[in-house]
Amino acid sequence: MPRARLSVSILLVLAALPAVGQEVGHLRASDATLEFADESQLAAQEASVRFLGNEQGNVEGKSGYNACRDWWTCPNPGLNVAFEMMWFRPHATDPLTSGLGNRWSDASRLTIGYLNDSGEEIRVRLFEWATDAGTTTNQATDLWYFDTEYAGRFNLGHNWDGELSLGARFAEFREEEGTSYNNSLGPVIGMHLKSRPILGQARLVGSARYAHQFGKGIRNDGLFDVERASSFSISELQVGLELSHETGFGHIDVRPFFEAQNWAGDYDGSDEDFGLIGMGMLLQVSR
Repeated sequence: MPRARLSVSILLVLAALPAVGQEVGHLRASDATLEFADESQLAAQEASVRFLGNEQGNVEGKSGYNACRDWWTCPNPGLNVAFEMMWFRPHATDPLTSGLGNRWSDASRLTIGYLNDSGEEIRVRLFEWATDAGTTTNQATDLWYFDTEYAGRFNLGHNWDGELSLGARFAEFREEEGTSYNNSLGPVIGMHLKSRPILGQARLVGSARYAHQFGKGIRNDGLFDVERASSFSISELQVGLELSHETGFGHIDVRPFFEAQNWAGDYDGSDEDFGLIGMGMLLQVSR
């Protein structure tokens, strides 16, 4: 009788093993499904976070509200130095500067700034055009300005990036005979546009600046000077083609360009314009 009971128990256990195996299999399949679902949800959440980070400019730890799609809107923080060499022909409407010729003379501009990883920059700019080669009477003319600016970069649609700048300008416009403006101070505002690459790394570049200066105007007619409070404006327009290259030394930009400037004065109610039109070359290194 005990052997019969033992036999029956063994048969019952053997009969139950397939059901237990199936249940275990179901449990393992359920665990695998849950694990796969958890991994899929985690991947989707990470992708969503990356997408939102790209939209807000938070890429690789970089913060800001620019859409970081390349080195322009999210540069490496560091020093930014640019040197421009230009060749201009002068033009004037002042009758006292009728000795102006059509000869070319050189000018230079140096820019030194510091960029952060969001494309914000604090910089200074120094421009000078000082020559007597532009006149037939060897009359010396000296134009120069010094800027301190704050600038911020941004993207403008799918094809353009931009930069807005605002600052203060100290400028002087001196002529041996004519009207000079000394020790002038005023605000300067600028706009810079850069296209997406159109051929390799070549980009179209354009910029414009406007400054309005307040200071002393001095009229020299060859006999004596008459000084009074005056103002004048400086407008600049530049268009060029920029080539960029990343090196171990830093990001290097080379830009041939055309530039025009207009220095327009108001002395005693009479407007007097002095213009520069020419070409130049920029070399810029960002580190």
